[in-house]
Amino acid sequence: MDKRYEVHLCRGCIQDLEDYYPYTIPREQLHIVEVTLEECDNFHLDDYNERMRQRNPGFF
Repeated sequence: MDKRYEVHLCRGCIQDLEDYYPYTIPREQLHIVEVTLEECDNFHLDDYNERMRQRNPGFF
């Protein structure tokens, strides 16, 4: 099975990936889900790492 790292990003953050790519894994391993600004991973940085661990347990 092809395991990909799931991120929830708003349209602006998706567009910004062309100029700024903050992830340590290759782009082709990302599963990008477009969400609203309020649901965007970058909107809730206080618990970002914990949410990423819960959503992507195989990567940590």
